[in-house]
Amino acid sequence: MATRTWDAAGASTWSVAASWSDNTKPTTDDTAAFDNTSDQNCTVDENTAILGGFTVDATYGGTIDFASANLNVLNGAVTLNGAGTFDAGDLTSHTLANCALTWMMSGGDGTWTRGTSTFTMQGASSFTGKANTHFYKLTVGTGGTLTVAGTSNYVVNVLTVNGTLDIPVAKNTGVVTTGTLVVAAAGVISGAGSFTLSSPSSGAGITSQAGTISVATLSVLNPASGSVFAAGTYASATVTISGTGAAAYVFALAAGTTTFTGDVEYKINNAGGSLTVTNAANGSQVYQGDLKFSESAGTLTYTKGTGSITFSGTAAQNFYDADGIGATNPLEDIVINKASGTLTLQDALVCDSLTLTSGTLAPNGKALTTTGSVSLGPGGSMSTGATAMNLAAWTVGGDFAATGVNLQGSGGWTLSVAGAGAIYSAVIQGCDASGSAAAIQAYNCTDGGGNTNINFTAGGAAAANSSVFNWRGAQNWRLQ
Repeated sequence: MATRTWDAAGASTWSVAASWSDNTKPTTDDTAAFDNTSDQNCTVDENTAILGGFTVDATYGGTIDFASANLNVLNGAVTLNGAGTFDAGDLTSHTLANCALTWMMSGGDGTWTRGTSTFTMQGASSFTGKANTHFYKLTVGTGGTLTVAGTSNYVVNVLTVNGTLDIPVAKNTGVVTTGTLVVAAAGVISGAGSFTLSSPSSGAGITSQAGTISVATLSVLNPASGSVFAAGTYASATVTISGTGAAAYVFALAAGTTTFTGDVEYKINNAGGSLTVTNAANGSQVYQGDLKFSESAGTLTYTKGTGSITFSGTAAQNFYDADGIGATNPLEDIVINKASGTLTLQDALVCDSLTLTSGTLAPNGKALTTTGSVSLGPGGSMSTGATAMNLAAWTVGGDFAATGVNLQGSGGWTLSVAGAGAIYSAVIQGCDASGSAAAIQAYNCTDGGGNTNINFTAGGAAAANSSVFNWRGAQNWRLQ
């Protein structure tokens, strides 16, 4: 293993042995070095052997042009400094395995030309570069790990992750500009940093997500109409889909099931811009953290499909819609199916229907409006206490049914049901149902007082604070 230094007297090609120290071109395990020994240009006219290293010193000022040749480095350092030019070539494929890649040309004294080249990182490799270093195509090989070091932002047009892309520092950002991200089944994007899909064009975006995206922050910025966000599981603690410019942006949910394990926010913050979130593909959405719609400036629109939205986290969750997006753009069928924890309404919720199967719903004094039915229990519950329903205004466009779910609001709340209403085995308090099409039928329920238009005699009212249940009473059973 030796270091072969470029010492050409004039512009030359890689394959000319006389252009290297000791008149020997680099071969297997050698390190190719460029420094002020010669500033002459080098055209790589053959695929390199598997080198032990590749170094461009800060004193080199020439041009290294890979044209259509490939660079291959195994178990070594690849350092690109200098005031010169590194041209990665077009349709080239460079493979670096178990390498520490240090890239200081872009944005500094030197010039980095990406061309249409592909860099494949295999084994345990790392990358450190100046801000906005731009790859055309970058692939993390199967079984390999690429660790992104430093605190700069790096740009990739087409990123394929077959192994692990680790972004360990919070300031790091992987950016795919008008390009695509493919995460294979064994692919992982992880770390305490962030990953941004920036301005994906039509047909571009996250085209396949079969692996794991658990990097702390995932952002989709300014998506164009026709851009892609594949179904799959997104395990980032924070996911933000936003429009920041004075343009019309469209974020399209895909068919199938899209699961977010962390908090999700859809937002527009430019007065001249708009963001449409569309579920025209009729996919199903699962949220295990908070869900927030934010229209600080511009116009945010939600276009529902025929899929469903399920809240299924095991911890506390919140729903936010302070700007009333749902008032004109109702959400799909909402299902609350939490193994534990509470979903709290921080703002009014407008949807097609609401089903509570498990977990706890805290109305928090916020309005609920559905175009269809509401079904509560028997597996779930409302937040407990005599004030749980205080000031809530529920308007149900279909039928209303609650089983084993106490509905208490000592400070008063309203229930307006367009269809049939029935409550089973519950404590009802402070409910004004006078806006309902017919009296709400209460079966084996406790009248906590302050109720209007509720027929407790339908199945026999229990005394206040009573939990007596008559097994043989026909009124206490219903045919399913």
